[in-house]
Amino acid sequence: MGRYLRWAWTRRKKPVFEKFTEPARRVIFFARVEASQYGSASIETEHLLLGLIREDKLLLRLFLPDSKTINGIRDQINQQVETRQKTSTSVDMPMSDECVRILGHTAEEGEIIGTGQLLLGILREESCVAAKILTGLGLHIDFVRGEVSRESAAEAGRLHLRSLHGHASIPVTPLPVAGVVPDAETAKQIAEAVWATRASGDPLGDNLVALNATLTSGVWIVTGSDNNGDTHISLAAFIQKEDGKILRLHREKLDS
Repeated sequence: MGRYLRWAWTRRKKPVFEKFTEPARRVIFFARVEASQYGSASIETEHLLLGLIREDKLLLRLFLPDSKTINGIRDQINQQVETRQKTSTSVDMPMSDECVRILGHTAEEGEIIGTGQLLLGILREESCVAAKILTGLGLHIDFVRGEVSRESAAEAGRLHLRSLHGHASIPVTPLPVAGVVPDAETAKQIAEAVWATRASGDPLGDNLVALNATLTSGVWIVTGSDNNGDTHISLAAFIQKEDGKILRLHREKLDS
């Protein structure tokens, strides 16, 4: 995966591969896989977009809440791009000039390059296939930048709060300073803290307990229920191991 990014930055004086988060690196990897599936000689912007969807569909859901619209992006690409005989994923493949420029744009969008910065980079390359598809679906770069900035600021705030070790009026999830969720017990503590925060003021949320935590593909899946005798609540939390990001929460009141 790293060689594609190293190639992309050969024209820049200072390599910034280390600034890419692990999810952003996986986007590049998936883009390479997509390019091979289309039989392309290079990684193009449409492959980068498909890689972004494969890695972080939740990011697109912020701007395209209809999942059918997101799934339809591939159909749009298939209508615009010729599919050739598949190539081996072991064959080295360069990035197109447009993709190189997109990675250049990402470096101007933040000190740390995540999936949000990659989305902004695509939108800044206005004439490319991927950007035209996204803008055609109603994405506006200023709005996207604002949302990405808020997400980045919120994460920075959470890190700062953790460094304060539990401000009395602000619930802080017990994430280690290193940012990694190392074990099941930590994952359950985080889930309980998030559930309690979301259920603030709800009498049904006073005794939410995490029961099990299973690590699957880098994501802790935590399940739980309420600890009341006469109420039944099914709970689930999906927590990314590498940075503690809450990917999804589920809460359902069951019939007694």
